[in-house]
Amino acid sequence: MAICRQLDELLFAPAGWFCIDASNRRVPGATPGTLDQALALIGHTAVATVVGQLRPEALGVDIDAGGELGTEAATAIAAWCAARGLWHLQRASGGGEGRWHLFVVPGVHAEDLVDHVAAVRRELRLTARQLDARRQLRPLCAPHRRTGAAALPAELAEAAVALREVLQPPSGRVMARRRATPPPSRPATAPSGPEGPLTPLRRQRRELPPVWAAYLARGRRAAAAVDRDPGSRSQLELEATCQLVLAGYSEPEAWAAIASAHSTAFAKARSRGRRWWWHTWNRCVHDCDTWLRAHRVDSPPSDPLPATERARAELAAHWRNWPTRTRHTDVEIYTVVLARMDRTGAAATAIPQR
Repeated sequence: MAICRQLDELLFAPAGWFCIDASNRRVPGATPGTLDQALALIGHTAVATVVGQLRPEALGVDIDAGGELGTEAATAIAAWCAARGLWHLQRASGGGEGRWHLFVVPGVHAEDLVDHVAAVRRELRLTARQLDARRQLRPLCAPHRRTGAAALPAELAEAAVALREVLQPPSGRVMARRRATPPPSRPATAPSGPEGPLTPLRRQRRELPPVWAAYLARGRRAAAAVDRDPGSRSQLELEATCQLVLAGYSEPEAWAAIASAHSTAFAKARSRGRRWWWHTWNRCVHDCDTWLRAHRVDSPPSDPLPATERARAELAAHWRNWPTRTRHTDVEIYTVVLARMDRTGAAATAIPQR
């Protein structure tokens, strides 16, 4: 319990405590000035437990979805924190299976953490009451308002040591050096993103593979079979963009598909914007076209398009009725154009003038 209190003192502001009853309503007139005073009120009158204000360096995540959904949300957010080396502590809230509190010291990732919580909420189709980032939470040493004392994580001692290190202010020597060194001047920057999207090599337009079509239509959960990094959106969106390139989408067509996709598909690309997404698009175009250039020579010719098959039938039936002087040249040009359409997979294609 002593370590639990130490963690609360590190995570919470000294003031700002209030009391709630078993129905989760604030108890009027109960205004404790410290955590000790707040805990002393529990069990008296209507006070069931207490809530405090987290210090500015900390952020809380309240997961109240219940069951497997709640545990899935907690696991995804904890994995995201671990991948970035952030101090975090996950504990059962005491309200039942799948209900959790997560304490995080996000540092420079505070906004990204809030965005990630929102993305997980959309993906799992939860409400803000079921999953949200908060500045106020119940302290570790306070009971649940209905079920009493909640189980504490086994690694509290290690968490307390690590938290002290994370919150430790820089030494005086480091601060003096920072004050003595003026920050470097930064040139004005243009909006984030490449100057423009690359144009991929022409490919015959085809349907997306079923799992990727399901990702666009039904969201991230439908792509679980190909989701190699559930803690990040970047890898899945990169692979999905590559599938759009391989399916013959142009950049405007791909972005239109992204803009109209399910709310949990391409959530990061839509939140950052089209120009930012060009980073992903250009990388996929470069990688896919490099492979295609290396293998296209050895690839068998594409099947004729229905439109070119009909055109060849018309050509065979009528070319002898064309002017005698030019019909052989016209047939040769016609044949080359139809072959190019088959090769590019499109009935409307650019023809070099040579």
